[in-house]
Amino acid sequence: SDEMDVVPIVEGRVKSFLGIKRFEREGGGVGVMATIVIVDRTGEAKLVLWGEHSKIVEKGQLRKGDVVRVVKGYVKRGIFGDLELHVGKLGRVIINPPDAKLEDFPEVVEEVFPLSKLEPGMPDVTVEGEVVEVGPASIFERPNGSKGRMATARITDGTMSVRVVFWDEQSSRGAQLRVGDKVRLVSGYTREGMRGGVEVHMGRAGRIEVISRSEKSSMETYTPLSQLHPGMSSVNVLARVTAKTPVRTFTRPQDGKIGAVADLYLTDGTGWVRISLWDRHVNLLSKVNIGDLLRVKNAYTREDTFGLNLNAGRRATIDVNPPDVPKNTIPPVEECKVKLEDIKPYMANISLDVVVKHVGEAREFQRQDGTTSKMVTLLVEDETGEAPAVAWGEAAVKLENVPPKAKINIKGCYTRINAKGETEIHIGEGATIKIEK
Repeated sequence: SDEMDVVPIVEGRVKSFLGIKRFEREGGGVGVMATIVIVDRTGEAKLVLWGEHSKIVEKGQLRKGDVVRVVKGYVKRGIFGDLELHVGKLGRVIINPPDAKLEDFPEVVEEVFPLSKLEPGMPDVTVEGEVVEVGPASIFERPNGSKGRMATARITDGTMSVRVVFWDEQSSRGAQLRVGDKVRLVSGYTREGMRGGVEVHMGRAGRIEVISRSEKSSMETYTPLSQLHPGMSSVNVLARVTAKTPVRTFTRPQDGKIGAVADLYLTDGTGWVRISLWDRHVNLLSKVNIGDLLRVKNAYTREDTFGLNLNAGRRATIDVNPPDVPKNTIPPVEECKVKLEDIKPYMANISLDVVVKHVGEAREFQRQDGTTSKMVTLLVEDETGEAPAVAWGEAAVKLENVPPKAKINIKGCYTRINAKGETEIHIGEGATIKIEK
């Protein structure tokens, strides 16, 4: 019937978790409910735990495969007309009662989802993969003022990689994973990531299983520069220096202290990236030459005014020409002289002999370190064609007053696609510019 029927005792094995939901009560206050699926030899049903009973899910006391005994639950029809078992104030839930006959309940078989099959909004997933990034645990403040903890990692199963977010109690376990560990994440759920795509989230109901442990706390695995994207942490790269910029100083807004930053441009044969060296790392600038091989560990990526940026902060380490890395691991840096008709998007360390056709008005902008810099747009040409260009920082200062028809030689520039879909030349502070008089 549609009326609530009280059932003295029901037993079942936990098959899956469908999530925890908080809601505003009609009379005021916040309510909470957790929904799971239980099975026996006759079939399966939803079990809805209200109020205090939901805490066994929220606190991770109930796991997939556990047997539960529900005392004085009641039956209701769900929104799709199927019968559900609910547990309210008068009911009880006993986890793995000692007198339960386990053979009466089917074993729960874990279905491992390929990462490529994940979609946002899946309430209960199990995935396997190899850890390729690990971030530290951090503390944040919730809207209600309480403190929470989280950590992030990235795993791959050979077809694709996904970001994993570990919440609260799971954060310390997630932060202890090592690059190279093979893991199984049980009873996670999926959400859409901040930059699109899908993420796996591990709450209290989840379980982290290390299938095989990496022998090293940080395996010598490196991310190709072509595979970098914003939001990555614990990034290791091997690349050669193609250009470097002067040191810039700035005042930190939080404490008024003076900080320092400098940029290097790197390439590894698959792509290129700009890396910002913060504070103590700027001392490397005097020791680094064009063509040197750098091993960077525990860097992170983000997007700024110039696009993708690799950052070497407090946790990062940088080795110059490490002796244990064969010299031929990364191809040597060679000057790549091209004509405008041959430029393609995302070329790095190219050299051009061009004529200035037009110089736009210089504009100021704020760097990520809070300092002010300049940019200027240009149109350049050679005997094969013309192309838009953008000069940044010191390069913009050098070129903002260049007259039309001036001949310039540029070394160490790179290309991108602009908002119009055109291949655009970018002249950074690491570029060398010669203006013919």
